[in-house]
Amino acid sequence: VDWGSDSGCTGIDTKYVEYFDEAGHDFSDYSSPTEDSVDGAGDDIVTVDDDADSDFDSISSAIGDSSVDSGDTILVAPGDYDSFTVDKDVTVVSEVPSDATETASVNGSNSNDGTATGTAIVVSADGATVKGFEVVEAIDSGENSRGIDVYAKNVKIASNSIHDVKSEEHAIGIFLYGKDSEDNDVSNAEVSNNKVYDVVAYDSGQTSRSVGVTLT
Repeated sequence: VDWGSDSGCTGIDTKYVEYFDEAGHDFSDYSSPTEDSVDGAGDDIVTVDDDADSDFDSISSAIGDSSVDSGDTILVAPGDYDSFTVDKDVTVVSEVPSDATETASVNGSNSNDGTATGTAIVVSADGATVKGFEVVEAIDSGENSRGIDVYAKNVKIASNSIHDVKSEEHAIGIFLYGKDSEDNDVSNAEVSNNKVYDVVAYDSGQTSRSVGVTLT
């Protein structure tokens, strides 16, 4: 099923998918690569830690570094991180599950790489993966807040815990956007085992919308 000429999404026959998971998921089977091994011949792992010795101290600096290539893995230690944009075909993965006592937490209200305030994670590279993060406080006093924005195809968004996404009009936990642009193809995206809750739009008007997961 094709959504029509105004959409980059295929294979979906419902325009909006709403999903609120208050009970949560069992992340006991969560796994992440080690620094010594990663799937894919020639692919490398680089490490990020905000308060200890590692290759990088922020996720955005790891993604932007010229030494990090397509297919590499960015392994993130527990800590507090600013919002970031994934514009390379890389895997960005937390060492620990998003329900751990100490998580790799991404705050959508803080940005040091130009990512819009109110959006915690933006994925714009085909084939990228984002896994295992606690996404918090994607808060915007204006119209839109989003936990994770996806503008690319063959993307995997897995095992993230997304909460406290708040805005005046539109608050969305995970947003896959393929509409109205030939450049935004979000086909073959995999969104699995994510926990989404406390997504709030304050405005009571008819255009106000709070949604767990949206594909458009």
